[in-house]
Amino acid sequence: MPWKVFVALLAGVLGLAALTVAIATEVLPGADHANAWRLFVTGAMLLALAWRGLARRDR
Repeated sequence: MPWKVFVALLAGVLGLAALTVAIATEVLPGADHANAWRLFVTGAMLLALAWRGLARRDR
């Protein structure tokens, strides 16, 4: 497996983890909503990076 594919898959896994933690943080009572949104945006950016990295590999 080329290292670029590994990095893209790692970014995807980290992005999904960040989104999961952000959603879990948001539904907990007394949560810090600013941190949840930061995690959500970070997760979305990591998923976009992974998607772009895997899409470029096919060309």
